[in-house]
Order: sequence, then C-alpha cells, then structure tokens
Amino acid sequence: KSLVSTRESGRDTLTCLHGMRFISMSWVLLGHSFAFTPGTLGMNDGSQLQMKAFQGGFGLAFQAVVQATPSVDSFYLFSGMLVSYLTLKDLDKSKGRFKLVLFYVHRHIRLTIALALLT
Repeated sequence: KSLVSTRESGRDTLTCLHGMRFISMSWVLLGHSFAFTPGTLGMNDGSQLQMKAFQGGFGLAFQAVVQATPSVDSFYLFSGMLVSYLTLKDLDKSKGRFKLVLFYVHRHIRLTIALALLT
C-alpha cells in the first residue's frame, strides 16, 4: 500500500531523489545484465554479441545500455546525498550528537538482510 501511495510523506523528505535513485539502480541492473548474460546463458561466443553492441550494431538508443558507466556514479551520488541528508537531519534532532556505532550497526543490519535475501 505505501509503495504506490501518492500522499505526501512530509515537508522534510526528498522523494524526488528516491525516484532518481530507482531509475539509476534500474540502469545499473540493465547494464550489468547485458554485460554478464552471454556467459550466463552458456553462449560460446558472447563477445561477438557485445562487440556488435559496442560498435553500434543495435542502434543509437542501445548505447545507453552499453555505456552504463555513469549509472553507477549517479547511483552512488544519490545514495550518498540521501545518507548525508538523513544524517544531518538526525544531527539537527539530537542537537549535534552523532551515535557512530548505532549508525554503523543500522547500516550493517540493513545491508545484511538485503545480502541474505540475494543469496
């Protein structure tokens, strides 16, 4: 329900960054799936498929998939901006006190759950 909700979440949220981060993450996944699919599918010569793509054999629009390097940079940029924004907001609430250990424990738990679901 809350994933597709169109209600405003509050004055101090950066919902536009969440959307841009999703688009950037989707672009990363698309680029990586293209880069690693030929070997995964058991194609003997997946390099010919990738060379055709790099030489423009699939058209100009497909170059966004082939040249997906900026997608990783933008994903890290948006993620870093969100972490910084949330940290500064927390510092404002706690009057300048930052709990470093709690910050890393929280990050570890979030990343460990995601990693456990992937494996």
